[in-house]
Amino acid sequence: MCEILRSAEKTPISIGGQNFEYMRTEKVFYVDKTHFIKEWWEEKDVVTLITRPRRFGKTLNLSMMECFFSAGYVGRDDLFEGLSIWEDESYRKLQGTFPVISISFAGVKANSFQGARDDPARGKHIYRLKLTNHEVRLMFQDMIAAWFPEDETSYQNFKEAFLTGDLDYMNQYMNETAAEVFSSFDIGRKSPEKTHPERFYHGFVLGLIVDLAGRYQIRSNRESGLGRYDVMSEPLYQEDDAIVIEFKVFSKQKDRTLENAVENALEQIKKKKYDTELIARGIHENRIRHYGFAFDGKKILIGEADVCSPRNRR
Repeated sequence: MCEILRSAEKTPISIGGQNFEYMRTEKVFYVDKTHFIKEWWEEKDVVTLITRPRRFGKTLNLSMMECFFSAGYVGRDDLFEGLSIWEDESYRKLQGTFPVISISFAGVKANSFQGARDDPARGKHIYRLKLTNHEVRLMFQDMIAAWFPEDETSYQNFKEAFLTGDLDYMNQYMNETAAEVFSSFDIGRKSPEKTHPERFYHGFVLGLIVDLAGRYQIRSNRESGLGRYDVMSEPLYQEDDAIVIEFKVFSKQKDRTLENAVENALEQIKKKKYDTELIARGIHENRIRHYGFAFDGKKILIGEADVCSPRNRR
């Protein structure tokens, strides 16, 4: 172990390095993760979704995959010699044999779709995709429709209930959906050590409201006030209210009931001053609605603070 540490001390460590070719060419410290190439290739998945927090090496791993498969790196044996993937003769024959389009949004800093599309850091080849805001909304609409192929009316009603504060319908819709569609693995009941039910519900609710992008600017996990809110919907028009959402998973140690979990979510919005960003943008506090979403397995309870404007209630 001491010899390994002494060897590592002599090797430069490229902090924040995300380019595989650079790290191998410059001979900086690199933890061999090339076995992932073999695992991914042999799984034969049509789509692979890799979800990890920031700075966990996602971009570097994708750069590694590009260098291995892309025809643009044909003959670059030097990048993989001495690494685990190069020990298998069959994989040596795969290197540099495929057309690869690599797109990275890691350097894009924008608060809107238009800004992200026009950002010069949006990644090479992005212009070929001809993405539009409308296409992105259609993608999520199709995804939601696939979940509920015979229940489009209920989904449209949920969006209206979300905007008008119809808590009865929101709770009915969410609980019926959870009971019919979600599995115990989704919500963490079967293997809570491997799943994150709050993240699951967070993503699901975002999928439900993304179709409102024509009326709202929807943000997730952004800093405002004294903390980081879960979801914020900023209205694009004066007739709509802003909405701030906080998610809570019921905990026997922290909450006596699911109602208490909702109250804690709403109290956190108030205590952390999540409205700060909206108020700074000129939105009066009477136009800001607070929703607390609490989850206990497939049981869901949605509550609203009393500070919101009653003008859009049914």
